[in-house]
Amino acid sequence: MKNELYPVSGTPRKDAAKDRREKGVAQAFKHKAHQTLNNGDNTAYADTLPMAFSKGLEHDPDTGFVKNLADFDRFAEALTQPGKSGDETDHAFKVPKATTHYVEPGPKASGEMRLWESPLAGMAYDNQGLDPDLVSMAPAPKLGESELCAEMVEVYAMALVRDMTFADLADDTKPLCYMKQADGREVKFKKKGGTNAKVSDLIAAINSLNWFKSASAVTTSLGSGSGITEHERRRQNARGLGSPVVTADTLFRGSSPGCKNGPYISQFLLQGTDPNNSKSDVGFGAQSISQRVTSYKAGTDWMTQWVDWLAVQNGTNVKTLEVSSGTARYISTPRDLATYVHIDQLYQAYFVACLILLGKGAGGDPGFPEPNGCKTRDPFATFGGPHILSQMTEVATRALRAVRRQKFQIHRRARPERLAAMVALGANKGTAVFGSAETPMSSMLSELGLKGGATDVTPILEWINDLNADRNTGTPGYTHTDAGKELQNKSVIDEKKNYLLPMAFPEGSPMHPAYGAGHATVAGACTTVLKAFFDLYDGASMAGDTVTMMKLEPKKMSEIDLNDIWQGNAAGNLAPATAGKPLRIEGELNKLAANIAIGRDFAGVHFYTDYYDSLRMGERVAIGMLEEHLVAHPEPVAMHLRSFDADSIRISTDGKGNITRQIWDSNGTHVDSDAWWTRDVAEFDKFPDPKTTKLENLFFDNSSNWIASAG
Repeated sequence: MKNELYPVSGTPRKDAAKDRREKGVAQAFKHKAHQTLNNGDNTAYADTLPMAFSKGLEHDPDTGFVKNLADFDRFAEALTQPGKSGDETDHAFKVPKATTHYVEPGPKASGEMRLWESPLAGMAYDNQGLDPDLVSMAPAPKLGESELCAEMVEVYAMALVRDMTFADLADDTKPLCYMKQADGREVKFKKKGGTNAKVSDLIAAINSLNWFKSASAVTTSLGSGSGITEHERRRQNARGLGSPVVTADTLFRGSSPGCKNGPYISQFLLQGTDPNNSKSDVGFGAQSISQRVTSYKAGTDWMTQWVDWLAVQNGTNVKTLEVSSGTARYISTPRDLATYVHIDQLYQAYFVACLILLGKGAGGDPGFPEPNGCKTRDPFATFGGPHILSQMTEVATRALRAVRRQKFQIHRRARPERLAAMVALGANKGTAVFGSAETPMSSMLSELGLKGGATDVTPILEWINDLNADRNTGTPGYTHTDAGKELQNKSVIDEKKNYLLPMAFPEGSPMHPAYGAGHATVAGACTTVLKAFFDLYDGASMAGDTVTMMKLEPKKMSEIDLNDIWQGNAAGNLAPATAGKPLRIEGELNKLAANIAIGRDFAGVHFYTDYYDSLRMGERVAIGMLEEHLVAHPEPVAMHLRSFDADSIRISTDGKGNITRQIWDSNGTHVDSDAWWTRDVAEFDKFPDPKTTKLENLFFDNSSNWIASAG
């Protein structure tokens, strides 16, 4: 041997490892922090809190408002302020939970009342990856503004079509229909005059909303006056350019490259690793994973009576009431997709996609030294299957902590089920009941045609009323208590003005706020890791290369021998499908992320912006973690990917612990890396820097603003 001191061991190795670890820490905190304030709705309308997440607290049976406003204040305090013992968090979390049951808990329910899920996770620190406070999201759309109105109508529309196939939804000549609860028979929605409604009628109603009238429409914004912010403009343009904005090709689709091409469902949710593509089983070592799902029973929706909605808001545990179809099928309908995203492990879809890519022999990024930079080394422990599978699942926990901070500590945004109940309340009792929120609620009800005369969007609300009427006949899904029976007799909601949101799950949404979305943030993070690890682009460079301009071009699915295109049919089987342009690997991964995130919208538990903004935050969580990860490599390494907005991104290390991030937009123009990091939040107000650096002298007030204590 030339030098018996190599490999470096003992104290020199320990010192070198410590140096790398310290460089990794420094890298993790290089990112420009810009934590935004929330949209202010919960402060502006503190007397009724129509857009506040209050699930689990006691609610007034006549209005659905929080019964005791002090309970919500205590909830906010427990989420944001130190504990009485001087601890950084109020880990005792003594919040007044609801005690009134309007329905009986479900059989085998783990406790009569549901608990808030990991409310303090966003306060925890991380030893690897970004701190949860180093990524953020723009304020959510405000009550009374056109974007929120459009989001609510879109979720209503999704509830109407849960039992239609995605193939039929992509054909605007198909009848708009639902399955009856009693016998599963298909029923067509009717237009005024009695003719059958079509998918085109649903699309026309959506396009009549201010937000969708055109991609350049001037609407109210998060700021004051007319006009919209640049971030809102990006969200609007992501829906589709031109007029009409929504078509059968873009209906309920995702916002990233590839999402609007080909069948709605990603091939990574349908195809497998069989060499002949004859079945959709995915190899997992000596075992296999089926791509079929056992869906919930068609025609079964929940929370379509006021008493049931109220019971769920109070937190009665009815999670075990769901009704299975008992039949395994390929994802063909929104209900199939909603079932998948109800009981999945959060990284499950991307784990399976990774197995498919590995099983199909997809190569690693050209910037990896194994095998690209060295023809005598093969990837395994580094840059191979174990590496990517571990990294992809590890980033999921970081994404979850980051989004929990947004949910609980920052925004506390209500779920769609609550806003729909507020729409129903306003339509039945008038908008004066909303107190300080009367004006924005009046604006919303006017656009929906529920106040001041019908509008072109009103048919969607009428169809919701029809669907609820069907769901409220026959055997009820819930067993009402005496208090529930008494409330049912009061008829808070008229049966002809029932605009409650039919939910895919008996318990409705989870016990955490809407914004951001856990599924969407994890989708953004895991998909970003997959795009960075695999060779998915033409135009990528070798590690150590000097790169001054880059425009990555996504590779076709056919390059990994996925030549056929499939979609699910009405019977739940696979059927051949077509695409306007060749499917790309990146596009189907982007579509996979959108499917999983928007699948939650189909269930009724999220809005579109929950998906859009969370996805991009998750992307940054992943890139931050990958950059820190690269610090540890003692040789040049580069990773390449395109962002969810089609930016070409290259992150690399020189092997000495130094990291470079380079970004070019879709036109090949260089983008400042720090500006890209905060692109979605930079134009919004952020938390002011406190006057003191002593943590014990800081706390959040109920509107999520930093306050320095007098001491």
